[in-house]
Amino acid sequence: MADHLACYKVKDSIAKRTYTADVDGIVAHAGCFVKMPAKLACLPSTKSNVDPLPPGGGGTGATNGFLCYALKCPKGTLPPVDLADQFGGRVLELKGVKMLCAPVETAVSTTTTVTTPTTTTTVCNCPAPDGCHLDGICDPTTGGCAYAHAPNGTACEPPNASGTCSNGACEIGACDSTWFDVNAHAADGCECQDATPAAGTCLGRANLGTVNLGSVIQFTGKLVPAGRETWLQVTFPSHGTPQRIQFTTNPGAELRFDVYQQCAGGPVFCSDANPASNRQSCDLDSGGVYLVRVYRPTPPVTCNQYTLRVQN
Repeated sequence: MADHLACYKVKDSIAKRTYTADVDGIVAHAGCFVKMPAKLACLPSTKSNVDPLPPGGGGTGATNGFLCYALKCPKGTLPPVDLADQFGGRVLELKGVKMLCAPVETAVSTTTTVTTPTTTTTVCNCPAPDGCHLDGICDPTTGGCAYAHAPNGTACEPPNASGTCSNGACEIGACDSTWFDVNAHAADGCECQDATPAAGTCLGRANLGTVNLGSVIQFTGKLVPAGRETWLQVTFPSHGTPQRIQFTTNPGAELRFDVYQQCAGGPVFCSDANPASNRQSCDLDSGGVYLVRVYRPTPPVTCNQYTLRVQN
């Protein structure tokens, strides 16, 4: 008789979704969150040849399987629990509620065909394919499933973002911190991560410090979202050969930089006697404090990473 449960880690094909629930057990937990997909499958099993022999006791009787989901509830005080099984009785100190296990049907099947001498009946299982659809309605004559849209405004979880359902599709609401939606495809959510320090204005620029003679400073970042600029400050205390600012990584040559010595006014001149604007490389003829504006002159926006090298 299968009176035990063996629990397995699983990769669940159900779409990500979060339910709210009140869970009443040892104590009542109100306002909990149950998160799909399942983390464990606990299935009926038996045990034998146990060495050393346990003291015995505990419950008996056959059991069905369970699928267990991550559960988050408000913190509360939990009482100790006195329990006994075949390995002995003891008092357990409860640390917190972590999972909710839901019983499964005794037979797990996606499609089952039952045949009699005169009729054939198809029984189908129609779980919701994603968080923006409801569980389906089965057509027993074909085994097909018809799915209705979840109500508009239902919360959904695109990757690295929060979102809501609209006409059966999950639309991105807000990206998680440091993540950006570059390709406008809700299916992959906010797919571009960038933790470059915020330095989007001349007054809010990032100071890279002093580039001493014979030394190099490099800055690596991305320009997301659309319209973003990065402003950097660098100081040359003396003139070396070469005293150069240049991109060493710039896929597709999609980015440019300008060089100034103050926030107001025009760009300085590079040693080629041309203004330091719309540049990928610029040599300078004198020391001082320089302000570098990195920007994207034309779309499209990408998640490509660039590296700016400053050398004295």
